Amino acid sequence: MAKLTAVPDRPNPEGTDPPDWPELRASFSLAMRSVRRSPRTISTYLEGCDKFAAFLAERSPGRLIEEATRDDLRAFLVALEDASAAPNSVATRHRALRALFKFMTSEEIIAVNPMRAIPAPSIT
Repeated sequence: MAKLTAVPDRPNPEGTDPPDWPELRASFSLAMRSVRRSPRTISTYLEGCDKFAAFLAERSPGRLIEEATRDDLRAFLVALEDASAAPNSVATRHRALRALFKFMTSEEIIAVNPMRAIPAPSIT
């Protein structure tokens, strides 16, 4: 009998993300769970960060999430808008990235939070 494996909760195939993303993703998820974020918030934030990880891997293969620049983050948000993402979706992705980079700063993974300089997109 074949052994059943769990269906991954990640849409990206192995090897298409920045090298640090799987471990960072797990830590970020655990941190959100530890402060009792709702399962829906966790899922939404991880999905948005997964999309950024895939974007960064395509934009700069081999670059770590912790090495992402303000330009990488701005380019991602602009790419979402260029792809006709709804304003609420862009704002949600912004919140997810803000939470991720705040987490990385608090965990001393990075010294400076590049999301601090990126204002939330307006929803009009």
